[in-house]
Amino acid sequence: MPKLTAPILARLPVALALLALGPGCQRAEPAKPTPAAHQQPRGAPATKPVQHMDAAAFAKAALHDGAPRAGVVVLDVRTPGEVARGHLPGARMIDSSDPQFTQKAGRMARDQPVYIYCHSGRRSAASAARLSRLGFQQVINLRGGISGWQRAGLPVVRD
Repeated sequence: MPKLTAPILARLPVALALLALGPGCQRAEPAKPTPAAHQQPRGAPATKPVQHMDAAAFAKAALHDGAPRAGVVVLDVRTPGEVARGHLPGARMIDSSDPQFTQKAGRMARDQPVYIYCHSGRRSAASAARLSRLGFQQVINLRGGISGWQRAGLPVVRD
């Protein structure tokens, strides 16, 4: 066994402390920021949460005397064939499967509330999220879609 000298013994507590701390004492590279899945790219508008309403609340908030309230947009995102079977009064139509959906929706005012619906509420929920990411300030999805609307006994327009 080697003979321990005074200078070696003096450094022993420091060496033991460094060993006890482990690799955390090594010089680490700075952590690279990783964007969260919900973060917006720099310069993009902040995403507002989408609201979901049942048919009665949706009707009360979006319509007045059988027409959209002043300053709101009622948006139907179903296919033209579905729309032909009936739609909400005064609704604008933009098919959610249209390759130009984002461009067409982008022409609407982003500061007006958008009340959005489809057949069952699924496509409109996805489309509502897209509108929110585009910077629309208030997007409200009809829970249950026009099917839920009709089950609640509310009227539809047939052209």
